[in-house]
Amino acid sequence: MLRSFVTQWFQKNQELIHQFDLLLPVPMHSWNLFRRGFNQTDYLISSVQNMKINNRILKKKHHTKHQAGLTRKKREKNLKGAFEINQNIEGKRILLFDDICTTGGTLRELCKLLHKNKVQNIDILVLCRTI
Repeated sequence: MLRSFVTQWFQKNQELIHQFDLLLPVPMHSWNLFRRGFNQTDYLISSVQNMKINNRILKKKHHTKHQAGLTRKKREKNLKGAFEINQNIEGKRILLFDDICTTGGTLRELCKLLHKNKVQNIDILVLCRTI
């Protein structure tokens, strides 16, 4: 049901999404991916068409504690340096996708990394935002 919702949103917003060069899902660490069997952000956008999706550019290189229950400061420390980029994306317009945004720590850390790698523009799309 959520995957259908996401797919329909992308279909209805073609004009908007054509502003981007790449759609990048937030990555999971390989250990968590192995345990769960799938990356939920990958799954939610897997049927999106007419947009270049690349789930190999961003990589979570460090296994981190679950963010739930950590303070904002501890979340930031937990994620510092946890991600890497595997490809030159300088000058690209990126749409970063995540299923849920709690404090924004993961997205903030990824944006720092993307800016460091000289992307032209970063927009973020999340399915759910906690309040």
